[in-house]
Amino acid sequence: MTQEWAQVAGRASEVLQGFATEANGLQQRASALEGQASRLQARLLRSSLLSSGGGEGPSFEDDALRREIEIHNGDVMTLESRWQDLEQQTAAEIDSIAGGGGFQDQIPVVSSAGADTDSAAFDAAGGSAGMDRFGARGLLGAGSLGFAFHSAVNQMIRSGNDSGTDDAVETATELYETVTSDDVTGRDLSAFYDHLGDMDADDIEEFSEANPQINQYSMPLPTNEDQLKSWPTGADGAAWWETLEANGTQVAMATFLPLVTGNTNGVPYTARNVANRRSLTQLLDADDLQRNQRVRLESIEQSLKEGGGERVLLSLNMGQEPVSRGRGPGPAPTDPLAAVSVGNPDSADTTTFNVSGMGSGTDAMPSEVGNAQQLYNGSRRDTSNEHAVVAWIGYESPGLKTVFRDEHAVDGSWALAYALDGHRETMDAHREDGGTRVNVNAHSYGTNTAARALTHTTHPVDTYSMYGSAGIPEGVAQHASDLNVTTTDEGRPAVYATDASTDWLSDVGRSPGVRQDPTDTGFGAYVFSSDGMGHPPGYPVSGHYQNFAAAEEYGYLERDSQAFEALSLINDGRGDEVDEMTDATVEYYQDLFDRHVEEVANNPGRQVTAYRVELGGQSEQVDTRGEAVKLVNEYYADKDYCPAPEGP
Repeated sequence: MTQEWAQVAGRASEVLQGFATEANGLQQRASALEGQASRLQARLLRSSLLSSGGGEGPSFEDDALRREIEIHNGDVMTLESRWQDLEQQTAAEIDSIAGGGGFQDQIPVVSSAGADTDSAAFDAAGGSAGMDRFGARGLLGAGSLGFAFHSAVNQMIRSGNDSGTDDAVETATELYETVTSDDVTGRDLSAFYDHLGDMDADDIEEFSEANPQINQYSMPLPTNEDQLKSWPTGADGAAWWETLEANGTQVAMATFLPLVTGNTNGVPYTARNVANRRSLTQLLDADDLQRNQRVRLESIEQSLKEGGGERVLLSLNMGQEPVSRGRGPGPAPTDPLAAVSVGNPDSADTTTFNVSGMGSGTDAMPSEVGNAQQLYNGSRRDTSNEHAVVAWIGYESPGLKTVFRDEHAVDGSWALAYALDGHRETMDAHREDGGTRVNVNAHSYGTNTAARALTHTTHPVDTYSMYGSAGIPEGVAQHASDLNVTTTDEGRPAVYATDASTDWLSDVGRSPGVRQDPTDTGFGAYVFSSDGMGHPPGYPVSGHYQNFAAAEEYGYLERDSQAFEALSLINDGRGDEVDEMTDATVEYYQDLFDRHVEEVANNPGRQVTAYRVELGGQSEQVDTRGEAVKLVNEYYADKDYCPAPEGP
């Protein structure tokens, strides 16, 4: 071999080595796209996009799938274009080296592994099968449409003026930096949303790629009165969503900015659920999640799978991106927060928000949603209306050490007020009747949070029910009429409260002169029994908790407890069927118990082990006081209240 030929061979070898390195990356990308195509095809077969005929048209989920197919096809086109460029570039370089020396034949053709059979391609315009657009010698070889859908879709990809796209993305990035700053205003948020509404699908995708943190951390929520008044309303969000529909960018927004879409008041909850579930999946797939984030996100994910009734992820709050204020690592990210509904508020006639108290959190989301499920099951007895019950874990509740302080309730109240007003405004925007009943139930420290929220809201709720309240600060509300709640036919605020006599923990939280007891007569709430007195009948509540593990004990939200039965009626709009407890009625029912129940000790000198109940000439022995109370109460449940009851 001559020296000249050796030089030619050496240079050609370098060119071919460079080709092989990049071609290997393209081959790996091709294999990944082929796997993605298989998954898309499986989803396509389960969707309504390939069905013919009229019907109601594709769902939001189908539109999202259509957009993913478009993105996939764009990736395929980009890959093929790069392969063709690489082929031409390599051939030209080889040809320039002493006429090529015969090395042109060494340029290989990359084909997708396993692509030896034809697959159906999807035509987004007509829902029909398409032909292989790549030909016999294309990037993926013959019959390679295992991951390429029809070219009709591809015509929708990457159109428009590139410089205009750059300007739109740069402006969006600048606005995003403003809304994530410490001094953000409602006007800043409105400007950001308005600009997003003007962007096309490609702009939205490019913006999300340039700002990945927008899908890792949430948009800010109001934290004070000025922000609550200036933040975009549900009506604003509904108008923004309609703008996206007119521009054909709803699916792009939910696909590329799901955390924004899923947490915007005014967007229908069905669409928010799709977007938030997408965010949840993406976040859990990330490798850089902190432990506190992963544990809670996995708990939220689990809560969406368990139990009956449709589960809707109304909100997913990842907090704002932590910022280091000095040397060393920055602060840890906040715990993710969420609201999960049992039943869909978009179609529900009545939606109830259940606000939990001390020790609650998204790390136990299946339990929190389980409580909502209980209330939902109770409301389903009202077959004339459709119900939804929301487990609202939208604030960081206190632990035992901080339960006597109010900062958790203060912070949570602004977020809850924003959610409640946003719900009402969303319903008004998207439902012709505009009519939806809204209840708030709150437990323990959650009654402090909810009461504060109901002094901030613009729109009144229909009822507010407190159970096991840890007290309402006197500076928040001195009377039920201070809360933004509608009135009953009697002209009183539709505010209800109950407190079991066995619930000593709630007593601890109600410090004299600091927090008042909402079951006190002076507060003006309708007080109902959790001790088995009056209507509706039910077992006495055994303590402070919403649920108890022991079969013979009953929590506030356990089926057949009196508190649960009463809350179910109130949430159904039947609060007038729940007996109001006063000093006189409590004395009356206590007298009934004393007259009809005898404590029994099976062995002399032993403690009470049973209760003998004498009613209507019949005698029955039961093991617990709760059972005895329930028997007496059920016997008198259908009888009119009488302050001087007759004998047995």
